[in-house]
Amino acid sequence: MVILLKGCVIMKKIIWIFICLMAFALIKNVSAYIGPGTGSIIANTLWPLIVTVSSVILIFSSKYLWKLVKNVFSKLIRAVKKRE
Repeated sequence: MVILLKGCVIMKKIIWIFICLMAFALIKNVSAYIGPGTGSIIANTLWPLIVTVSSVILIFSSKYLWKLVKNVFSKLIRAVKKRE
C-alpha cells in the first residue's frame, strides 16, 4: 500500500513537471523590458554569494592543509632532534 502511494506521488510530480514544460514550450514570444540597472542589480546579488562560497572553501581547505603542513613540520623537527 505504501509503495503504491509513493508511486502515485512520483507520477503526480512527473505530470506536473510535464505540464510546466509544455506551458513554457507553447509560449511564442515574450515582451519584456530589461532596464539599464538590471545588470548591476544582478551583479550586486551574485558577488556576496561568490565571496561566501569561496571563503568557505578557503577556510575548510586551509584547515585541512594546515593539518598536513603541521604534520610534515613536526616530523621534520622530530627527525632533526633525533640526529642531535
